[in-house]
Amino acid sequence: MRKNSFKLYTEMSLKFPDEEISTLFRRLAADEAKHKLHFEKLYDDFISGGN
Repeated sequence: MRKNSFKLYTEMSLKFPDEEISTLFRRLAADEAKHKLHFEKLYDDFISGGN
């Protein structure tokens, strides 16, 4: 799901000529990428903690 959000925000950033709106979508895409990494780390820590 987050991968889809990242892709959507990235695509939307390219569609708007207004720099402020484009920047907003790029920042949203970056936030989605950070969230993905955060949850992957939590998952990895949980899995490795059980072994």
